Amino acid sequence: RLHIDAGDEAAEPIELQRLRFIEAARALASIDHATVARVLDYGVGPDGRPYMVLPAYPRRLTERLADPEPLDLKLAKQLIKELCTGLAVAHAQGVTHGGLTPSAIFLCDRAPHVRLANFYGGIGNSDKARPRTADDIFQLGHLAYRLLSGRPPVADAASPCTLNPALSPVLGAWTMRCLARDPLRYGRMRRRRRSHSCATPWRLEGGGNVFS
Repeated sequence: RLHIDAGDEAAEPIELQRLRFIEAARALASIDHATVARVLDYGVGPDGRPYMVLPAYPRRLTERLADPEPLDLKLAKQLIKELCTGLAVAHAQGVTHGGLTPSAIFLCDRAPHVRLANFYGGIGNSDKARPRTADDIFQLGHLAYRLLSGRPPVADAASPCTLNPALSPVLGAWTMRCLARDPLRYGRMRRRRRSHSCATPWRLEGGGNVFS
């Protein structure tokens, strides 16, 4: 069961937080896809705090990244592909995430492993407040870099291929394009319309299947 964090109250008026939280819960509940967390219930409790109830997923990506055992490359690519798919479905419904961090991603034992949650930052009351699709792509690139190389990217980071020689140059280039200041300048990420399967490959315009 998720609530507004008490520490957030100083950031903006509690009424605005409540509205944003409920709007985000409603948007998340409207997305029906295996890679997006399922909302069981949401509303405002007796204490006035809004809440959202999700299934009891095994763990978050944060916990997996804290595991000293390196992430298998095949699994890392699968997780990134599933993140791409979940974001594509959300974006198709006009919902941006705005806070794509390891703590916003639940992991399940069976494929698809990813469950995207915490869309709280992805709803705004104006176009100015609402994160852009490009923001989500940048955050995706940050996650992909970390999953593929074992390290978060730093300023002027080199391709993750320099840290993990097993990566294909195409996947390395795709990750760096996501990390561009405005990734949409370098190519719009697209998803094949013929299928909503998690196996659907993602591409950059003019590029091949980056996960092959």
